[in-house]
Amino acid sequence: FIATGRHHINMPKFIKESGIFNGYICLNGQMIFVDGKCVHEDELDEKNINALKKFCDENNLTVMLATANYFHLSKEDKDFEDYVAKLTNYKIDPEPNGPILQAMMYVSPDYDEKIKSIIPSCAITRWNDRYIDINASHVSKAAGIKYFMNEYGILRENTIAVGDAGNDRDMLEFA
Repeated sequence: FIATGRHHINMPKFIKESGIFNGYICLNGQMIFVDGKCVHEDELDEKNINALKKFCDENNLTVMLATANYFHLSKEDKDFEDYVAKLTNYKIDPEPNGPILQAMMYVSPDYDEKIKSIIPSCAITRWNDRYIDINASHVSKAAGIKYFMNEYGILRENTIAVGDAGNDRDMLEFA
């Protein structure tokens, strides 16, 4: 199994076609796939999304919202667009259709505490000094690992994990 912050639409082809992995934990646990099929999807609360959008509007910030099959930027933002163009396809779409599974922002750490205060039931993880993921607080890569442990009868002492960013911390502590 592989756990990633990536969306399933961004999973590298060589990994998908390798035949090595039976399942994927995507978007830091917001989506879980087994044999190519989504078996779990957890959306962000609409109240939190609306509060985040309002905060972004008031502070001239951009938020990228992930739905099941696409990324949506709340507004044009050259810096953010240059950054995400290396990661994924997206469209400018302030009101995407479908449940929001994850939010991402290209923002300095100076905003972290304020963002946490307006969406307290969300978890904010930082990849670097410019980029954050926003997920439901009960969702994580560790929760995804627990899902696979329960489904396949895997004992915790038989799990290992590797990671390189803030969104891996809970998984590394758990495994």
